Parts: sequence; structure tokens; C-alpha cells
Amino acid sequence: MREAFYALARRGPTPSKVLVLSIESFHGVSGHSQSRFFSQLLLISPSNLTGATALENSTRIGGFQMSLTRYLFALSGLVLLLIVTPSAKAQATRTWVSGVGDDVNPCSRTAPCKTFAGAISKTAVNGEINCIDPAGYGAVTITKSITIDCTGTFGSILAAGTNGIIIRVADTDIRKSVRIRGLAINGAATGTNGVRIISPSNVVIENTVIDGFIQAGISVEEAATVFVRNTSLRGSGIGINVAGKATVTLSQNLITANATAVVNKGGSIFSYKDNVIEGKTDGTLTPVLLH
Repeated sequence: MREAFYALARRGPTPSKVLVLSIESFHGVSGHSQSRFFSQLLLISPSNLTGATALENSTRIGGFQMSLTRYLFALSGLVLLLIVTPSAKAQATRTWVSGVGDDVNPCSRTAPCKTFAGAISKTAVNGEINCIDPAGYGAVTITKSITIDCTGTFGSILAAGTNGIIIRVADTDIRKSVRIRGLAINGAATGTNGVRIISPSNVVIENTVIDGFIQAGISVEEAATVFVRNTSLRGSGIGINVAGKATVTLSQNLITANATAVVNKGGSIFSYKDNVIEGKTDGTLTPVLLH
């Protein structure tokens, strides 16, 4: 890109020396020098170029006639491209959230975000969001393969009046894999669903507490494959609700103090013998004996 500026500037009229000097100052690529270069480029007046008739003059570049105005406009476009492109940073494979973070941050370990919603847009597909310290990180909608893991600290979602986590993975996502680990999701007796799965996907929920939702702790509403392990589902309308043609596997879970423990309307639920399921069930729940 810098060589292209030199080529254009050297083929231009005499005042291109000013542009060459400005391009040299741009070589430092810092935000301040970029702004200074762009300002210099825009402030070059036609009278500084070739006199009173500057706008009528033209320079021949590669055999084509280009007015000085168009010449400068083309250069300014190249400058904008060079300025904007480096600032569009790639999404990180691992991002971080903290109770004292800020969602304007890049979500790095030293400059974490404050919420899961803020971090997810800065996390690459198949990446991971981790929690630095105990805090509430807010409800989130997941639209790509990702892991949210707060193992080792107390990461929570307070979802009063709403869903804690919505999983709606895009059709263009290849793996469609979501992992939730080490969270406390609290509906405060007014939340809708703790985890709501509304797209065909592979979901693993581990070491999580889901409590206090009007509809369900976990609601599976599409043909998803869901594995729930070592998770407490309590104090909700339904512990686990399967409304779509999903396959749900339960292992080492505690499902208690819900109006209904399990509802299965069209899917398959496999319960290994190490689950504790207290309360009534609606629909088929298939016990699986371990040998």
C-alpha cells in the first residue's frame, strides 16, 4: 500500500513532493500520525498545486487522464483504507470477562469485558469465554459454536423477567456446538427459561445451577442433541422441557423442587441411574443402567 502511494505521488504534479513528505510521516502507523497525514492530504488546496487553474489541470497516470481533484480523492480513499484496515482486529479464540471489566475493551486477559453479550461478539467461532472473578455477567444469546466456562470462580447470570441463555446457532455454522460450564443461572422467580435451545445444535451443560424460572430450567425446542451433567435444576415450572425431536442425555444431575421434573413431548430423554429426579414426569423418560 505504501509503495502505491509513492508511485502515485511521484507521477503527479510538482506539489506531489508535499504528498511524499506526508507519506513519510504516515510510515509510523500510529493513530496520531495517521490522523495528521490524512489532515495534511485534505488541507492541500488547489492553489498550492498549480495556481489559480489547478482544478482544470490534469496529470497522466498510466495513459489515462485524471483531474487533480479526482487524483486527490483517489489518494484520500487509499489513505482511508490503510487507516481503517488495521483497526479491524480479528476476533480472539479466547476472551475474558470480569466484574470490573468494560465491554468497550478487547476482552483480553488484561482488558476484559464486563458481560457475556459484550464478549461474544469479540470471540471467534469455536472460541471460549472465561470468567476472571466472581460476578454477574448478564443474559446472552449464542449464535455460533462457543464455550462459556466459569470453572474456578463464581460466574452467574441473573435473568429476572427474561431468558438466561438463548442458543440459536446460525445455519452457516459448521459444528453447531455449544458448551456451558460452571455457571449459576438465576431467574429470580420471574425469569422465562434458564437455557432455551431453539436451533438444531449440539449442547453440553455441565456443573451448572439453574434456578427460579417460570417456564423451564432447560427448554429444548428443536432437534438438538443435549447432554446435561452434574447440574442442579430446581425451583422452576419444569426442570427439563423437551418440545422438539431432540435427544437429551442426563447424568449425575439433581432435578428437584420444580412443579414438574421432566416433560417430553416428541423427543428422547435418556436418564442414567446416577440422576436424582424428584417430582412428576410427563412423557417418556428412558432409564439407562450402567454396567
